Amino acid sequence: VYPDRLGADFLGDPDAWFFPVPGTLSPIPWAQTPTAQVLTTALHDGAPVYFDPRGVLARVVEAFAAQGITPVTAFECEFYLLQAGDDGPRPAEPPGALPGLTGPQCLSMEALSDFENFIRDLESICQDQGVPLTIVHAEYGDAQFEANLHHVPDALAACDHLTRLKRIIKSVARKHDVVASFMAKPITGATGSGLHSHVSLLDAGGNNVFAGSDGITKLHHAIGGVLQTTAEAMALFCPNANSYRRFQPDSYVPQGLSWGPNHRLVAVRVPPSGDADRRLEHRIAGADACPYLMLAGVLAGMLHGLTNNVEPTRMTGEKEELFEAARFPNRWPVALDAFENGSILPGYLGAQFHELYLNVKRQEEARFNAAVTTHDLDWYFRVV
Repeated sequence: VYPDRLGADFLGDPDAWFFPVPGTLSPIPWAQTPTAQVLTTALHDGAPVYFDPRGVLARVVEAFAAQGITPVTAFECEFYLLQAGDDGPRPAEPPGALPGLTGPQCLSMEALSDFENFIRDLESICQDQGVPLTIVHAEYGDAQFEANLHHVPDALAACDHLTRLKRIIKSVARKHDVVASFMAKPITGATGSGLHSHVSLLDAGGNNVFAGSDGITKLHHAIGGVLQTTAEAMALFCPNANSYRRFQPDSYVPQGLSWGPNHRLVAVRVPPSGDADRRLEHRIAGADACPYLMLAGVLAGMLHGLTNNVEPTRMTGEKEELFEAARFPNRWPVALDAFENGSILPGYLGAQFHELYLNVKRQEEARFNAAVTTHDLDWYFRVV
């Protein structure tokens, strides 16, 4: 980060004050000696700091609170269990003499049985650490899984849970001599890994804002706001070059600004529900996204839509084929340009954070583009 690009706050490389997040102190069962961990957050004079992702989300949550609204959030996160191969990482083989399963294994009981010990350890440690894991199931890729968290009426806590869950998954995987990866696309030709968020809103009386006929109108406005801000939020949902390799046809990944009820190919899905649990499901982000910034982008879009009565684009019906919806940025440089030129998100996330994040990502992009890859050598070394 260049201080001269960011003002006097960063001159002299000053210390930042980080404080424990209450309620996050928990044991680390995988450590060889008794150890505990705690999440921290950056504060200044007791207030969130603009460069801390948790503080950015807190800013958006406070904007909801000013209107007497509380977001309720749950995450679904996909990941791979991998091991070293001759040409890079490959799906992990199950322990013992059995060969690994190949081909689509979504919801496969055999895949769960192959990694039963890993899953049991994961569930046990989540219970020890107070992480509300509800289910783990096999996904489409070989040795790919999805872990779901219970919804909570606290957006910050929901992200805290996911942050701790990802650390637990990686640590348990290491114990079982495999590597857990949350890269959006760790293997060429394999299914990518996404991060889906379910969001509903409660009013001051604890009632679902999206309930009833009036609530459906508000849900549509929230969806309209999310779709309208997606282009400038893509740099949060998909934060690096690899993120965009996930967007391939026929892979249950959205390709455009679509929405609809109970349809897994759209960007924003409305799951089957009653009044009490009516919600939207955001399906664009990759598993590599920072949960605090990803959710801040989703909530900012929802609040923008509610405040401005933004109507969504045409709905895709439950069993309809997708129509040709407007596209969101599907390449990193385009997403960074959209973020830089965004006119809505800076007002919700904070102008200082917006500038800082853009500068950091531009530097990351420049370093990525300067690297000579194996593709460069394979394609051009002896040919040109």
